[in-house]
Amino acid sequence: MNAALLEKIKHYMEINNWNYKDLSALTDIHISEISRIFNNKKHLTPSQLDKITNAIGLPAGSLYYFYIEECFSDNETIHKSRSSQFLYNCMLNGREVEANMIIECILEENSKYLRRS
Repeated sequence: MNAALLEKIKHYMEINNWNYKDLSALTDIHISEISRIFNNKKHLTPSQLDKITNAIGLPAGSLYYFYIEECFSDNETIHKSRSSQFLYNCMLNGREVEANMIIECILEENSKYLRRS
């Protein structure tokens, strides 16, 4: 998980005095999965972010801006499954700014590919 998003979530966990076990119980995300996410061994999915956002009590999609970086693979190309789920969730929650940001990234990547062809 990228540092900015991780810090945001940790901040809210500290405010609420939550540990991984508390977050797990509130989100229905297995504690081992939470541990792997926070230790950068697994990527956070958009649906997991929605569960965490809901548990914190924030409006749906309010942490999406910080998630955009997660839509890229380690080689800095768009990760198709994370970005498509993220884009769908953005549209579902009326997060047009974040949706447009990821669409621009997709179009830019595709245009680079087309120019090489």
